[in-house]
Amino acid sequence: MYPLPVRLFSFALLTFLVASPVRAQDAATSTNAEASDRVATGDVVQNRQAAAQAYDRAASLYVAGQYGQAGQWFMSAYRLAPARAALVQAIRSYQRAGDLTRAGTLAILLAEEYPDDAGAAELVSQVVEEAGRTSVLLTVQCEGCVIEVDGRLLATRGAYLTPDVDHAVVAFFGDVRVERRAQAARAEQVVLEIETPEGVSLTETTPDGTPPPLTTRDRGVRVLPPAVFWTGLGLTAALGGVTIWSGVDTVSGVDAYETNPSEERYQEGQKKERRTNALLGATAGMAFLALLSAFFTDFEGDPEDTSTSFGVSPATDGAMLYVRGRL
Repeated sequence: MYPLPVRLFSFALLTFLVASPVRAQDAATSTNAEASDRVATGDVVQNRQAAAQAYDRAASLYVAGQYGQAGQWFMSAYRLAPARAALVQAIRSYQRAGDLTRAGTLAILLAEEYPDDAGAAELVSQVVEEAGRTSVLLTVQCEGCVIEVDGRLLATRGAYLTPDVDHAVVAFFGDVRVERRAQAARAEQVVLEIETPEGVSLTETTPDGTPPPLTTRDRGVRVLPPAVFWTGLGLTAALGGVTIWSGVDTVSGVDAYETNPSEERYQEGQKKERRTNALLGATAGMAFLALLSAFFTDFEGDPEDTSTSFGVSPATDGAMLYVRGRL
């Protein structure tokens, strides 16, 4: 046996188990925030509760100087429950982070949503001026369309983009998509005029007259229900608990061997070490699946029936992980 690695393993495992759920949640929230600037749909009360939690987390990150992550969480709060404060703080966060293209795009949204707000107008003027000197201003002209730029759904028809980069612009007319490209140097403007495709009906609108928001499924991306993500984390924690027990048992075997060495204790320690290593591999694998599922999870909730499950089954050298479901 190798006592030192076995003793060190417990601390490393505990660190991994504590960090994995946080990383998975951060990655999931970041992915959802970056995928759309449009207001989320779903239960209003639940959205407001989630927005309050996101805002608190954003404020903590902002105070800690992690401005980029703070901007993502402020935007998550705004999408869940639109409020001037969340949008303003998102803009300031991205501005402090040096991401002027993102700050400028959200400034356009702030100007459209709060046109009579003097404080908002002052911030918009400042950010738009800064973004205009270093970025490309894209304006899309179309009727009844929803715009997506580089995989992010916009809540406006304008956005600031990175200069000298070929950007993918997609206009959604219901189920019909029209693709364009946009590229220019810094401080330049690009205007795309996209006509409504023939045969497309634009009669389906929301009460305020705007096109209905696109969901992840509408854009052709397969998603999982939130229960899959949380089940994965739960199984990771359960496996982690068993693994920690096995590690402690292995360490106690090391102490017994060192106190009274014998061939029998040595062989028993080897078995415990192999068992612990197998459990550690299974825990790491489950944590990876949970993290991976975060990128395909519809955290806004989707009424469509989706039956998916994680599982662990014994194998010759430890355990086998599997995902089974229907999309």
